[in-house]
Amino acid sequence: MKISRKVVLFFVVCLFHFLKIFAYVKQTPPPPTQFSSSDGTPPPPPGMDIDENLTTLVIMAIIFGIYIIYNQQAKTKKTPI
Repeated sequence: MKISRKVVLFFVVCLFHFLKIFAYVKQTPPPPTQFSSSDGTPPPPPGMDIDENLTTLVIMAIIFGIYIIYNQQAKTKKTPI
């Protein structure tokens, strides 16, 4: 009996799906603390990675868009016979 590619792919997807379910851990938020400043304002949020590299992400998106457009035009270009 030959095992088809679809059957193997189905089992791999199911395996990862079940691993995700069993690896899920319910995280509770930390208890509230008093603010360290005297005026009662909350502390600033932590720096996020996407905020630091936003220009790099935009440049990569533009380059990827140009690449996709170029490949589509190259595929649809008709060659003379």
